[in-house]
Amino acid sequence: GVCPAEEWAAFLDTLRSELPMAFRVNRHAHAAEALLQRLRELSVGGGVPRELQWFPHSLAWQWDGVSKWALRKDAKQKTLKSHLAWLQDCG
Repeated sequence: GVCPAEEWAAFLDTLRSELPMAFRVNRHAHAAEALLQRLRELSVGGGVPRELQWFPHSLAWQWDGVSKWALRKDAKQKTLKSHLAWLQDCG
């Protein structure tokens, strides 16, 4: 099996837990530097974005404690959601 029977419930709970929100920035996109600057300045839900050190050129970021689903439902983050949608539409 995947894990011992006595750990199965904990394993399923872990699979169902929300993952932190993360971004990868395309450094060749025209708005890459602006997005990186914005990520450095943002504070979301009491947390701040942090660089994922294992990803080259500081292009991957993550918010611990903030899930993608929670951000979608949070009306206070409308500006951030709009900015991210605009960046995605621009490429």
